[in-house]
Order: sequence, then C-alpha cells, then structure tokens
Amino acid sequence: MGNSALKFAAWALIALFLLSSPAAARARERRGAPVVVTKLDGAQVAGELIAVRPDSLLLLSSGTDVSIALTDIKAVRVVRKSRALPLAIGGFLTGAGEAVWATLREPENGGALPTLKWAALIGSVQALLGGAIGLGLGADSVLPFAGERDEVIQGYLDKLKGRSLEGRRLAPLGLETGRPGPSRLHRFRLSLGGAYNLWDSRNGYRNEEGSWRFAGDVPPEEAGTFPLTFEDDGPTSWEGYHHKAHFGPIGLAYEWTKRWLAEIEWFHAAGRGNLLYAFPKFVLTADGKSYMGFIPGPPYPTDAVAFDVFLAGPDYRLIVPDRLSRVSLEVGAAAGPAFVRITPNPGLIPPDRKVALALRARVAFDYYFIPAFSLGLVTDWCYARAGFAPVTSTGELAFRDINDYSPFTPPAFVRTVEVSIPGRAVELNRFLIGARITFRI
Repeated sequence: MGNSALKFAAWALIALFLLSSPAAARARERRGAPVVVTKLDGAQVAGELIAVRPDSLLLLSSGTDVSIALTDIKAVRVVRKSRALPLAIGGFLTGAGEAVWATLREPENGGALPTLKWAALIGSVQALLGGAIGLGLGADSVLPFAGERDEVIQGYLDKLKGRSLEGRRLAPLGLETGRPGPSRLHRFRLSLGGAYNLWDSRNGYRNEEGSWRFAGDVPPEEAGTFPLTFEDDGPTSWEGYHHKAHFGPIGLAYEWTKRWLAEIEWFHAAGRGNLLYAFPKFVLTADGKSYMGFIPGPPYPTDAVAFDVFLAGPDYRLIVPDRLSRVSLEVGAAAGPAFVRITPNPGLIPPDRKVALALRARVAFDYYFIPAFSLGLVTDWCYARAGFAPVTSTGELAFRDINDYSPFTPPAFVRTVEVSIPGRAVELNRFLIGARITFRI
C-alpha cells in the first residue's frame, strides 16, 4: 500500500466518522433527546426532553408538555438511535476503496482476483469495526435518580441540559451552562494493545544487479568482475510471517482537556522481508567445467527486518465519555523515529542499521466500564521507509558443479570472494486492526 493510499485511507475513514458523529447529527437537526422517565410508582413517560428545571424535567409527550418532579423520578433512560448499519456500510465502502486504490497502484499486487480479494477482506473488517462502533454509539444510557446523592443528581441534570431542546438551541450562541470542567483525576492514560496486520508492503528489492569477483590469486580468465543478480521470489516471506496477531503498541497519554490528548507510544515489528538470493557462476580454467555458488541475500531469516518505532502526537476525541455515555471515539496522528535493523544470516551479507521517520494515523473506539478502565478497538496505518547504501563484503563461498548442483552435495571447492551488494530499501507500510485495554490514573 503506497504512501498516497495511506493518506487517502486515513482521511476517508476519519471523514466517515466525522459525518456520522453525534456532533454532525446535532448540526443537521436541533431537537431534544428522546428519553423514557420511570417514576417511583413504576409508571413510564416517554417523550422529547424540552428543558431541565431545578426541580423538574419538562417533556413533550404525545404532543403535550409534561412536567415531572425530580422527587418522583426513579430513573431516566436516554434513547439513542443505532448507527450500526450506516457505519458498517460506510466502513465497507471505505475499506474496499482503500484496497482497490492500493492494489491498482502496485503492479505486482494488481489483477482482478487479488483486487477483489483485498477489497472484500479489508472492506469486511472495516464494516465489522464500523458496525461495532455504531452499536456502541447507539447504546442507551440509564441514569438512576432514586437514592443517589444530591451532587450525583446535579451531575445528571448538567448533562441532561445539554441533551434538552433548550440546551441545544442555546449551545451555538455560547449560552449553555452547567457543563462541568475537565476532571483533574485520571489525567494519564496507559494503553496496552494487540493487533492483527491486514496489509504489509513488500520489503527488500526486486531483481537488483550487483557484482562479484575472486579476492585471491586466480588465473587471468577467472580474475574478472562478474555480474550478479539478486533475485526476489515474491512477497510471501514478509507478508506470510507478519500477517499475524502480535502484542503492541504500548502508549502513554496525557489528557490536556476532555477532548485533547498528547500521546507517546512504542511498538516492535519484525519479519523476514522477501527471500532474496544470488547464484555466482564461472568457468574453472583447470577443467573447463561451469561451477555455481549460492548467496542468501538480505534480508533472509525470520527476524531479519526489525522496526522499533517511537511515536508522539495529538489525539482528539470526537465523542467524550461522560455520565450519559460510556463510549469514546478519537482520531489521532503521530510521528517519530523508527530504528531499523537488518540482521541476515552470518556470512557474506553484513548487518546494517538505520533511523527513519515513521508516520501514523489512527481511529479508536473505547467503551468505559468505569472512568479508570476501558476496552476498545483500534484501526491505524503506519509508514516508515529506510534506505540502505550499497556495500562490499568479503568471505568464503562454496562452489558446486552447475550440472549436478544441490545444496546437500559436498562442494567441489571453497574460495574467497568479494561481493558488491546493491543498495536496498525496506518499508513498514501496514494497515491493522486491534484491541486495546486502557487504564486512566
């Protein structure tokens, strides 16, 4: 998935959630929230919340204004409309569009069947995520008035004012009152996550040209510099290894306000990259036969490419958890250093290290069981690219008869060779979905 696709996908999903958020819905229609008031005697009154008075609630029920004294109220249920279906549809269309965009931009991923496969997979995952968020946003809130302390009831009334028709009409004018300020408690948030990678870009390079020669004294016919092609056997290595569930990231955020957070996080990603290899060939002067060696190119083993990524950036809550809602929806962006290392098999290919810039965009949904604890779903894109310069390496290489070549047969002879390895680049360009646990302290 290219960098342009990363930006397109992030902004498309963020726009989807913005358009589906309660704030956007309120901008389209100014009405009081539908509520169901249960009285102490068990009777229920359903209607639109018109206003909140110091000693009563005013509802529009069946076309008639009804005033209910606070002393007669057992509980108030704020009814919310489910957003599961529109968010699921929007998530599927957005995910399918991301997949089509990405596969068509990269020729090796193109074709009708791969495009449809990725469109169905990523679209389905984002449909599930959107549906889950929609269910959370549509969950009713129940406020138990009976037996609660006066300060708790006052907190309920402050929140209900913002849901009433009167409060919503006054809010655009800046006249809404009764909103509590941000709590001084729980300002730090620790997040522990686990994720499943749905997409990772290919790493390494594709059929790059290098060269090799014998380092010792050899006959003039064998003393030249020979071309050497490092071949790529396809994307199966990195994608097959790294498309798995893994732990991370770990994040620590500070809540400046109820909506704005500053967060730092760390995660580790490792994989093989593509299986690259080269076969140096030459004709031995002594017998006129052709011989061939084998060089496992970078990166080769299962942990050859490793990224340790440190990110910092702001998060913004589109939906803030409060007494009337246990859900939180936030978007965020971050940047920071990615420490990249290549540690291939010992031999001719040396290890290397780089520091690259990493970028990340995120949408997260959390459900708070209590103010200090929540469970959530996260989808994000992270991108980092590190380029490694060409290197020249010297070492021992075994040669076998090219007409009877097998890595299991004893070598005909071993010689010292010098190999020029072309520059290569590795990427972390992934789209993932994950779960997280957060603790506010």
